[in-house]
Amino acid sequence: MPELPEVECVKNSLARLKGREFTRVTTLTSRLRERVQEDLEQHLVGRTVVDVQRRGKYLVFVLDRGYLVAHLGMTGKLLIDPAPAKHDHVRLGFSDGSELVYNDARKFGFLLYEQDLSENKYLAKVGMEPLSAAFTADHLFALTRKSTRPIKSFLLDQKFVTGIGNIYACELLYQLRIDPEMPTCRLSLGQAQAMVPAIKQMLLRSIELGGSSISDYVDADNKKGGFQATFQVYGRKVDPLGNAVAVSKKGGRSTYYVPALQLSTVA
Repeated sequence: MPELPEVECVKNSLARLKGREFTRVTTLTSRLRERVQEDLEQHLVGRTVVDVQRRGKYLVFVLDRGYLVAHLGMTGKLLIDPAPAKHDHVRLGFSDGSELVYNDARKFGFLLYEQDLSENKYLAKVGMEPLSAAFTADHLFALTRKSTRPIKSFLLDQKFVTGIGNIYACELLYQLRIDPEMPTCRLSLGQAQAMVPAIKQMLLRSIELGGSSISDYVDADNKKGGFQATFQVYGRKVDPLGNAVAVSKKGGRSTYYVPALQLSTVA
């Protein structure tokens, strides 16, 4: 699933759509995670893209009237002027002849027009942006005080901190030598003080490298990211120090960690 860095990279690659006016909406498949609205063309044609923003893992096209909210799900792509392909579901045409295509093999993403963003049930649940100045060690530490769930599970919960996915949680906890199963409430203030800048640095580095391309992810220009080349444990058998990397599975997610360095963390 595209996480914060990947969605940020897609947003950046969509920036050149600013100022373009929608002239056409062609729905090839309406049954996505949220059914494509029957009146989507009525809402979009004649509207101009004012800005493209990111809210957590969601993309928001700010229009001169209303908003188009997009989520890429597990395998979704928003591509500018691609050749027709299998799994193309929605094609959005612009006045300059260009086209934006939503392609999604698993159909877990969506495109939704909203007159008011406060009406979007998904954005209402987005937690704090980890790259914001408001995301501090004190804030993170306060959030963790009453939670007994594993720290990795906490990091993946988007209502607390948004955009940290499975890959980044595994890499982060390895970097900080924290057991993924450690109860969240055992996170010390010192660990929180180390974790916040580590999160920011990791996400910013991934954005700089174009995100992580494991299988499906590409930006709007169909370009893959390069952050996967820096992985220390995710998908690895040994870490850079030669320690064995273990893998456990829970809830459909794989957790990569190094028992020699991360187990029995004392908070």
